[in-house]
Amino acid sequence: MGFLCLDKFASQWETKLKYAPKFTAEYGACLISGRSVGLLKPMSYMNLSGGPVKQIVKHFELTPSTSNLLVVYDDVKVQWGELRLREGGSPRGHNGLKDIDRALGSREYSRLALGIGTNNRVSMSEHVLGSFRPAEEERLDDMLHQAVDMMKCWVE
Repeated sequence: MGFLCLDKFASQWETKLKYAPKFTAEYGACLISGRSVGLLKPMSYMNLSGGPVKQIVKHFELTPSTSNLLVVYDDVKVQWGELRLREGGSPRGHNGLKDIDRALGSREYSRLALGIGTNNRVSMSEHVLGSFRPAEEERLDDMLHQAVDMMKCWVE
């Protein structure tokens, strides 16, 4: 879900993401309201997202903080279609965030949670990695549009 959101954001700003081996990720950059914005899609397993995030932070000599790093991710603890933007905090059981915390040695970065809720009829991995249900498909574009707007507001 995070990649779908990032793709929509990149498209809106006419930004192409290309594989960058030094980051083990797809990377692209754009200018928004005079600010340089880097977009990163780790190509590692989600549970190992910390490595690529650490590489980009180191490369651009950033200090992890709530004002210069936003991680967009799907969250089963947030109801489907809801969005939650917050500064810092606990990974709340999300293994990708745990790995980012570990790699950066900090929880001080902003997070945009894209709610995917739970589905008790299938395993957690099937739910997270599976296709959208018809009712979700109907609301997906609105949800992603809202998320992109929140990302833009965060940048500005």
